[in-house]
Amino acid sequence: MKRETARRLHEATNMAFWFSNPDWSTKNSAADTALHVTRPFWRAMNSGLLHFAFDSDKVLAVNGETVVAKSGEDEVNKFMFRYPGDTSLEEFETVVAKDVELVTSHLAGIALPTTVDIKSARVFRNPNRQVDAVTQTQRRLDLDVHGALDLEAVMDEAVGPNKDRTARDLEWTLTGSASLIDEHRKYPDIARSSGNVRRSVVDGAVTLIDVMPFYEDGSRAIGDSPIGAVQSMKDNLTRFEEFVGAYGA
Repeated sequence: MKRETARRLHEATNMAFWFSNPDWSTKNSAADTALHVTRPFWRAMNSGLLHFAFDSDKVLAVNGETVVAKSGEDEVNKFMFRYPGDTSLEEFETVVAKDVELVTSHLAGIALPTTVDIKSARVFRNPNRQVDAVTQTQRRLDLDVHGALDLEAVMDEAVGPNKDRTARDLEWTLTGSASLIDEHRKYPDIARSSGNVRRSVVDGAVTLIDVMPFYEDGSRAIGDSPIGAVQSMKDNLTRFEEFVGAYGA
C-alpha cells in the first residue's frame, strides 16, 4: 500500500469518529448544531470505514494520531500514518522520538513508557497491503480497569487510598506539565474530550496513554491543528489544579 493511501484512510476514519463524538465541539454553534443532526451518519461512516479498511482482529482503535493494533498479548503498536507529505519516514521518526522522550521524561510515572521505531504495519483488511510506519509501542492497558478519568466522580468519592493516589498523581501531572510547557513550549495531550488521561479502578493511579505533545501554536507533529486543542488542555490543567488544591486543603 502507498503511504498516501494509508494516510487518507486514517484521516477519513478519524474525522468520522470525531464528528460522531457528542463530547467534541467545533466551537461554532451553527456547526455544532449541524453535527448534532448528522451524528448518526458520521457514526455509520466511522463504523463502515473501520470494517472496510482495517483488520478488526488486529486493530483496537483508530485515533487522531495513530492506528492502535495488538502486538502479542501484552503490548500495542500505534502506527502513525498521518504526517506531512514532504517529510521522510526517517525524519518523522526522529521528531516523534524526541517528542515522546520529552513527555515521558517530564511526566515520568504518569505517561505510559513508549518506544519509537519504524515497523511494517499489517493492519488492513486486505492481507496483501502493508506499509512501513513510524510506530509507538506501549504496554497494553485493560481499558475496563483503566477508565477515562471522571474528575467529578472522583470528587464525590469518600476519602481513601484510591482518591489519595489520584490526587498525588494529578499533582505530579501538574508539575510535569508545567516544566514541559515552560522549558519546551509543548503541552501533554490531556484535553478532556480525548480520553487520554485514564484512572485505575484498582488503586486510583493516573496514566497518560497518548504521549505525543501539542505545540504552543496548537499544531502537532502530524501537521494538523485541531480547533481549540491547547485551550482544552489548559482548561483541564486548571480543573486538576482546583481539585488538588481543594483536596489538599
